Amino acid sequence: QPSGVFVVPAGITTRSVIFGLMIGTVTTIENIYFALKYGWTVTNNITAAILGFVVMKAFARLTGGPDFTPQENCVLMTVSVAATAMVWGGSMPFAILAMSHEMRDAVGFGDEDSDTWEPTVWRLIAYSAALCFIGFCLAIPLRKKFVVDDPLPFPYALAAAKTIRSLHQLPVEPVVAERLASLRATPSRDDDDDDDVEGRR
Repeated sequence: QPSGVFVVPAGITTRSVIFGLMIGTVTTIENIYFALKYGWTVTNNITAAILGFVVMKAFARLTGGPDFTPQENCVLMTVSVAATAMVWGGSMPFAILAMSHEMRDAVGFGDEDSDTWEPTVWRLIAYSAALCFIGFCLAIPLRKKFVVDDPLPFPYALAAAKTIRSLHQLPVEPVVAERLASLRATPSRDDDDDDDVEGRR
């Protein structure tokens, strides 16, 4: 690779980004519903990976295009989860909604609206853009810690990686197998409680 020439990494294709945004739109609506109804959200890593695999496999067969690769599946999942993460990362159904005047009136907070902030479309776009910019700046230094030095430290990242490799019938990488083995070997809280009960007896 010549010096100073940027090469797009494998997996970053037009179809993986477009379908990632489409699936991310669906999972975002789902997350908003969950947040408003139950007060919690989900990351949808595995859901996006499986949906992306099914949709892209069908799309490749219908159009006669190249086969859907694991790298594209990972990019599709990342784009989808990034869109979904704006729901809970930006606290859209929680703090943002609670600052609106209509919500304060609905819960009987009084008529004073001096400290309210109406979440109009343009304000939310500006807020989301600023949040994405901050996240992008933080992702660069955090990549060394959580990708290079200590890869896949979180269980849901391991599960998503294992799911993608299983969908594409690929062998599990040593780092993923090692992490999974360490998680299996870690005693659960229930096991610790059982040991405490046996010790008291």
